[in-house]
Amino acid sequence: MVFGNKEPKVDKKAQKYLEKKGLSNLESNVDPQVRAIADDLAANGLFKAGLALSFAKAEEQAKLGYLSAQVEQNWIIIKQQDEILKELKMLNNK
Repeated sequence: MVFGNKEPKVDKKAQKYLEKKGLSNLESNVDPQVRAIADDLAANGLFKAGLALSFAKAEEQAKLGYLSAQVEQNWIIIKQQDEILKELKMLNNK
């Protein structure tokens, strides 16, 4: 195993981002991957804040807007899937 059994280290900016998206209490089998994604986004400076201003062309701003929307949609899907998983586990335990 490349990373061992340790959870990925998530910086404070990434942790706040996950909390804002309601993703701080994910199922344990999903949590490390989501935290790693958030950490990568934070490390690469790909969080939305201020990036649109760095592009001069309208086409580039539009691309960034579309990519940002896709990222947001992915977070929503992750959250929904986590909620479904929790509900299925509760139903299975009855």
